[in-house]
Amino acid sequence: MKYLGWKLGWGLLAITIAIEPFLHRKSHFGGHGIASIDSMIGFYALLAFFGCIFLMVISRVLGQVIAVEEEYYDA
Repeated sequence: MKYLGWKLGWGLLAITIAIEPFLHRKSHFGGHGIASIDSMIGFYALLAFFGCIFLMVISRVLGQVIAVEEEYYDA
């Protein structure tokens, strides 16, 4: 029962990547002479994954920068 969320998440990811070749999207980068990277299968899944990783790294760094000493509130 505790792995139901993981199974649902992986299933949803597989379904969205499986139907992606059948969707028609307007390319945002193709009109500027750049190879259309956003038409690659799984591009938006990878973009979301790396975006989440980036946010986790930034939050960890900010947590260490903003942290106060343990005795700060004992004064």
